[in-house]
Amino acid sequence: MSQRVKQLQEAMRQHRLDCVLLPHAGDLEYLIKFRRERRHITDTNMPGDWLYMGIVWPEGGVQLVLPSMARHLFESQHERIEGVGDVHYLSEFDDFEAQAQKIFAPLRGRRVGVGERFWGRSAVKLLQYTDGTVELFDADAIIREQRMRKEDSEIAIMRQAGVITGRIMSDIISNLVPGLTEYDLVAEIERLAGVHGAEGSSFTTGITFKGRQQKSRESHHVRAGRVRLEKGMVIAFDFGVLVDGYCSDFGRTVFFGEPDEELKRIHHIIMASQAAGNEMLRPGILTSQVDQAARGVIEDAGYGPQFTHRLGHGIGVDVHEYPFLSRSYQVELEPNMTFTNEPSISLPRASIRVEDVVRVTEAGGEFLTDFTHDLLIVE
Repeated sequence: MSQRVKQLQEAMRQHRLDCVLLPHAGDLEYLIKFRRERRHITDTNMPGDWLYMGIVWPEGGVQLVLPSMARHLFESQHERIEGVGDVHYLSEFDDFEAQAQKIFAPLRGRRVGVGERFWGRSAVKLLQYTDGTVELFDADAIIREQRMRKEDSEIAIMRQAGVITGRIMSDIISNLVPGLTEYDLVAEIERLAGVHGAEGSSFTTGITFKGRQQKSRESHHVRAGRVRLEKGMVIAFDFGVLVDGYCSDFGRTVFFGEPDEELKRIHHIIMASQAAGNEMLRPGILTSQVDQAARGVIEDAGYGPQFTHRLGHGIGVDVHEYPFLSRSYQVELEPNMTFTNEPSISLPRASIRVEDVVRVTEAGGEFLTDFTHDLLIVE
């Protein structure tokens, strides 16, 4: 039996839960090592996918309900998956309402935990087929407590992801020439991920070219475009890779031509901010204190309004995990928690940022990313 499943089952007994329903998302992957397919930019639906879930009982293995289109995904991973009991496949031609009733009706009057990405349709049917007698519990409150403390084996994989990320960045810098578009770099990063042994990108790659004549993005959600690289531009990189189910998340700024003194000064401020945050990444410190230490460096330098986001986020089988390095989170740090440390200063003519994955240790944040923090200038 998977030790992670046993740990969840012990927590279920403490919270008086009769079962926990988990969609095929990060929580289920973490518990039984059943890998997800890589996401598409739009949804791809399978017949019955709103019933695609793992059912965890206080004893025994995790019961899986899988659409028939996911059968190949499960069977291809069967040897690595841990802690699974019965597996029930849904045919494309099933009456899914009848299947939902069969799954949910036995839960009448029970206390049931649901994962944070549980389908809304499933929740409605759960209430319908239990006549509203089921007592729902937010299972994320207990599973995230497991996920935020990484095992040594998880740290080793994330370190490998960091090494691959650094190799990709080295290759990219060596081949920067005028005329490349942001899209060109996105495509090359995706290609190099495979060349260096990753499964692909861990999230949508962001590449931004800025210069004195280049207007800023109208929307933060535009991750790359057709802007062509010219001398004097500043390139902001934000990308990561997936290795054995674990993510990296990485950011650097590259100056395509000699930067002026203000930009050099901002780069120095960003490095000092990240170092101040790393110094605070020790057991017993609150996540909000880490954010404030790094933010204070930027505020003292006069650029506080230009640092517009939290300092960082947890990371593991999902690129954004609980908890967060933010003033609004008061979570006490523990050894082997992993975060991004990503201060930035965003101006209309340049976005200067650095981002690394770091591990909480007694000595402060330990980098799991393998790449230089020096000022990067390509002439």
